[in-house]
Amino acid sequence: PWVIYGRNQHLETGNPARFHGTREARGLTDDEPEQDLDTAVRVHQQRTVDNLIELRTLAPDIPWMPVLQGWTLQHYLD
Repeated sequence: PWVIYGRNQHLETGNPARFHGTREARGLTDDEPEQDLDTAVRVHQQRTVDNLIELRTLAPDIPWMPVLQGWTLQHYLD
């Protein structure tokens, strides 16, 4: 599974429950800057749509239901 982005920003750095997703899954190398939330959401939503298209091609008899993640209304409208 792809883990795109997540953040428990209320936790201090070093807390084992703090989560920032995986840079590799977001297409970032170690020397690239971190993405902002809007970019990360857009990437995640695009991968969700791409996965849905592939799943419907591989198994059209299964009623797949995608879930798009977002934090604001604008994330769903862009």
